Amino acid sequence: MRKLNLYTLTALLATCAGCTDSLPDNGEPSSSALQLVSVGLAETIQTRGIVTSINQLKLYVANADALTAYNTSTPTLLFTQSNGSWSSTASVEITTANGSADVYACYPDADITSGSNLPIPVSVRKGSDSDETQRLDFTGSQQTDYLYATKQAGITQTNRAISLTMNHALAKVSFRIDKETDVSESLYLKQISIQSNTNKLQVGEGSMQLTDGVLNGLVSTSVVTLNGSKELSTSLSSPNVSCLMAPMSATESVLSFSLTVAVSSEGSTELRTFKTASATPVQWQAGKHYMYSITVNKIGGILKNFKVEDWKSDASQDTNIGI
Repeated sequence: MRKLNLYTLTALLATCAGCTDSLPDNGEPSSSALQLVSVGLAETIQTRGIVTSINQLKLYVANADALTAYNTSTPTLLFTQSNGSWSSTASVEITTANGSADVYACYPDADITSGSNLPIPVSVRKGSDSDETQRLDFTGSQQTDYLYATKQAGITQTNRAISLTMNHALAKVSFRIDKETDVSESLYLKQISIQSNTNKLQVGEGSMQLTDGVLNGLVSTSVVTLNGSKELSTSLSSPNVSCLMAPMSATESVLSFSLTVAVSSEGSTELRTFKTASATPVQWQAGKHYMYSITVNKIGGILKNFKVEDWKSDASQDTNIGI
């Protein structure tokens, strides 16, 4: 599976025009090949924006109202975007004889298993001090942002040029962590642990259903840990820590955060660990953005604010994470 580092929400939207058909041997566009015209995110549809950071999509072309392959010799297509146009080296012909088709899609490129719900493999990190395959930093760039398309149904030979709307299968969790104005020492955030008292956090190896984006096969855990080094200021208008998380299995009523800070200098061995009070009961959901504001003083960390919004791509939520 090809993974993309998840960067820059504010640079996502640009105009996309047209699509390049797959070409037969004579170099002319096929008269009945499925075309991909544009790709957008669910939260940016009203702006008519196009996602420029997605350069490839894997499509599964199914028989209408079924999950069987429309063309058994070419069940999937890998479309690549270049200069605003989408093309594929292979093609699937949509014909009157074969009837109408439904299209499902995923990002990033993955092996799609035919059959019930069209699963693809996914991996959700839990964070680690020593295991690089599990490590999560304060940018969230190590975690793949899995996307699935809203099904395009009833595609026929006369309406075979499609636009896809992609949806996030994960939730985005951000923190705005600052220090009180009366704290004169320099403080460097070194670690934040997300703690679920009843093991509602989901991590590990599993699958995502292309039919609805549901994640299966993950395991429950009580802690996800982010490691890094970031100096805290007394005034902060936007999040300085972000991560991508799997949706919670159920509502967590006792969710708290443990912060470890270095005092005076970034490499100081004088470390202080604070644990916040419990946050508002919550069940993280796919495609939502959860923002927590925490202020560190000399004796602890105070959870001051909690906010949940749709996962947007505007400057006010510029956390440099996610597509």
